[in-house]
Amino acid sequence: MTVSMKHRSDWRRACASNLGPKLDHESRESAGGTVNEPEARAAYLAMPGRRSILRLHRNFIEDGRETPTIRTLGEWSRKHDWVALAEEHDAKVAARAGEKIAKTQIETAVCGSQVFDHLSETAAQRALAAVKKLDPAKLRATDIRALVEASELAKRLKGEEVDIVDCS
Repeated sequence: MTVSMKHRSDWRRACASNLGPKLDHESRESAGGTVNEPEARAAYLAMPGRRSILRLHRNFIEDGRETPTIRTLGEWSRKHDWVALAEEHDAKVAARAGEKIAKTQIETAVCGSQVFDHLSETAAQRALAAVKKLDPAKLRATDIRALVEASELAKRLKGEEVDIVDCS
């Protein structure tokens, strides 16, 4: 999996803001000068789409940076195993994205459950208020059965145990 960035400006912002791996103090000192290995590695990891040493070199040149040769970038890549680092980086990014998605889904489910609980409680309160207004002398057997079933349903919705009452 690769980091998804739609535009080259995204790549530049990621490099400028160090969204990739943290760089040591040495790489920060070179920000205006020659690109060094830690900075090139971070830029490589932050590249959108398919990573390539050639494209990395071209990006630095287009940004007006004093850039090592393609050969030097390739040697750094092999020596420091940038491909494996990129795979690890992408796995971490994917895991963080998965965690964020899961957290959002849980929060949404909890919020939805709380809204449902609130609506259920409100409906139960309204139903109870309506029942209190009824004249028991005027209730028919079907009315009593409906009230008992509604009470059982309210308990089930709350997750409470329901005593089965036979109203027949």
